[in-house]
Amino acid sequence: MEATLSVLVVGPDTPSPALLDALRKGGLDPRPCAPDDVLGLLSSAVAEAVVVQPVPFWRLLLSRVVTAGATAVLHVPEGPVPRALPSGVLAVQRAEDIPRLLGEARSGRGDELAQPQVAPTIEQRLAEAERFSAEVQALHLLRTPEEIAWEAVRRVRGLVQADRVLCWRIGDDTTLVLGAADPALPAPPASMPIGELLAGTCAAEAAPVSRGEGELPGPWREAARRRDGADPGAMLAIPLVRAGELVGVLEAVRRPGRPAFTEFERQRFAGWGSQVATALAGILNTARLHEAQSEILAANAALEAKIELRTRAVVHAKREWERTFDAIREPIALQDGFVIRRANLAYAEAAGVPITQVPGKTCHQLLAGRVTPCVGCPLASGGAELSAEISLPRGRAVRFSGFRTDAGDQETVVVHYRDVTAERGLEARLREKERLASLGQLAQGASHEIQAPLGTILGNLSTLRSAAAELESGAKSIERAARLCGQGDAAAAVRALTEVQVRDVAASLHELLQDVESDAQRIAAIVKGLRDLAKQDVTRPEPVDPNACVRRAVQSELGEAAPAVVFRAESAAKVRVTPGQLEQALVQLVRNARLAAPSGSLRVRTRDEQGAVVIEVQDDGPGIPAAHLSRIFEPFFTTRGGAQGIGLGLTLVWSVVQRAGGTLEVTSEPGLGSTFRVRLPALASPAAPGDVAA
Repeated sequence: MEATLSVLVVGPDTPSPALLDALRKGGLDPRPCAPDDVLGLLSSAVAEAVVVQPVPFWRLLLSRVVTAGATAVLHVPEGPVPRALPSGVLAVQRAEDIPRLLGEARSGRGDELAQPQVAPTIEQRLAEAERFSAEVQALHLLRTPEEIAWEAVRRVRGLVQADRVLCWRIGDDTTLVLGAADPALPAPPASMPIGELLAGTCAAEAAPVSRGEGELPGPWREAARRRDGADPGAMLAIPLVRAGELVGVLEAVRRPGRPAFTEFERQRFAGWGSQVATALAGILNTARLHEAQSEILAANAALEAKIELRTRAVVHAKREWERTFDAIREPIALQDGFVIRRANLAYAEAAGVPITQVPGKTCHQLLAGRVTPCVGCPLASGGAELSAEISLPRGRAVRFSGFRTDAGDQETVVVHYRDVTAERGLEARLREKERLASLGQLAQGASHEIQAPLGTILGNLSTLRSAAAELESGAKSIERAARLCGQGDAAAAVRALTEVQVRDVAASLHELLQDVESDAQRIAAIVKGLRDLAKQDVTRPEPVDPNACVRRAVQSELGEAAPAVVFRAESAAKVRVTPGQLEQALVQLVRNARLAAPSGSLRVRTRDEQGAVVIEVQDDGPGIPAAHLSRIFEPFFTTRGGAQGIGLGLTLVWSVVQRAGGTLEVTSEPGLGSTFRVRLPALASPAAPGDVAA
């Protein structure tokens, strides 16, 4: 044994001094090292042999030592020597026997000490099975495809006695990528197309491909020469398939002159390849799982970021909506029927409770202090129109407006309340001012209208006094003539009677009395018109048929001439007015039309129009001048004069229509007649209309 033989010593802890002394005494150079440093030191030619005591994965370590071409010795200082050892591994119990075993291994003698005396065939099979199991376990402990590829090629070289082994992995659907080669290639290819050369054909067919030295096609031989730097001999490739998926190819090459791979070697090669395929598939699946997990985690993080962003946007929008909602100083609420779901601060202030106590309560409970809905509430009537004015306690009045949501739920409404108490008070004061102004204007007009006939009456009364004085003088002359006749002075009596102008005075008195009567009648008519205009009927308004009112008004005003009026009753609705007032107004309109066209035609029509009843009275008289249209409803305005009118008829019509909540319009063109339209709110639709004669 040469004294220069260096030996690496690997143990579970620091090698014992007794072992190191025994190796030195045997002429060896022992060098303690860690298990992970063994292969690196062997490749650097630091040592030619390795002595390993039982450490974790010692079988795999010794197999790699043998594969690296070094002598491997298992030192078991305590306990029995394992019955099955990896191929090429020596075993010993006594440290003093290690130098001799290493010398015999170098000299070609392979007798091993302390080996049980069993049949060689059984021993070899047991050793091979244990070694294969250990190497498979070690293979599946590797964590990267590169480590598996290197372990696969190292193991195959000793398994089938190959001179070069290559491990290809699937790059994409069309190429193979070199994973490892032992020994290393002088010019390793980046990739190989599937379907070309030995490994590509194996991958394309997913079946083993074996060729002897003389069976290699020319292109395969040339490609192998360029790749390996030498001519190839026999070649063998097996696909690495797991669960139907091709994960790679193992390729073994022998130098020229060596025999082709036997069937037994191909089986051993395929058996090891199946384990390599399982390990590679496991690593690839793990990598895919990690990649999928990373993608899922990234997608989850992105989703969480979006959710967080959306949540912030929703929270911001909610807060912004609440601030906007609360900035409105009029009560607003979202209600399910009468029950409040949400409300703004103004609603809570109007109810006099904290905002937290509003949801869940009913609107009439909070705002009106009632257990039942408010009178006139649109929600209680169930109608489509959600608008009304509602009276609340303490003299308050609010305008209720409801808006149904677009969700199709008829019970969910947005409710808005507008306090109109001050507005109604202002309107009342305004109406009072307008009434006083109207009364002032009416009083002024009445004063003006009464002043003229009253002045005439006063003047006529003065004339009547003078006539009375003349009558008194005539009476005295008659009395004197009577005395003279009694005295027998006929001539003097005749002279006294001739002074009396009784006939002329009587005629003058008759004319004066007619004027006084006419003026007195005009004053009476003015007073009656004022009384009718100012009359306030205490009767409550009730539904009235406008068609019946038209018929009675036409009959009352025209009498026997009523059938000449064309009346089209096209309205099927009723109106709410004070009984008798609508008929009184229509009498005035019919009278005006008759006076405007005494010999012309008169047309009256009722019709329905957008929730209202329209009554039209049309004549074909001379029409009303444009300058007078703006004044025809003023009290005492008339163009007829005399006994035909005092100017209060249209004023009366306007007053009746206004009290009924309607409007009065007039259109007129000189020479074409006039049309008066009364528009009143409609209530209902009774019998079908038709054309009738009034």
